[in-house]
Amino acid sequence: MIQTDPHTTKDGPEDLPCIFVMIRYEPQMNTRAGFERVVHAAVEKTERELLQHHSDQQAKQMIDKLHHALSTLDHEVRHKSMSIIVSPLVEKIFYFDYEPVEWSRYHVN
Repeated sequence: MIQTDPHTTKDGPEDLPCIFVMIRYEPQMNTRAGFERVVHAAVEKTERELLQHHSDQQAKQMIDKLHHALSTLDHEVRHKSMSIIVSPLVEKIFYFDYEPVEWSRYHVN
């Protein structure tokens, strides 16, 4: 669920979409096809969420930026995890030598 502060103006920084995708490397990612399959599944989920929670124009802009960031991925890099970060101002890919921590373990409702 997306919450907005009623005291912010429309289209303020809080209303702009931002993408953070964390992917744990799996054994099937040792091949290019396996790598692309895992990344594609994560990206499809992200695209659906963008389209549900943001205007078509905002979502399309972010999806285009996400695909541009994906074109820079190095499928031969062997780390334990990676993150893809995309906002209207930033496109970054990070590779990590540790596995991501399950967010739900530390999330407080």
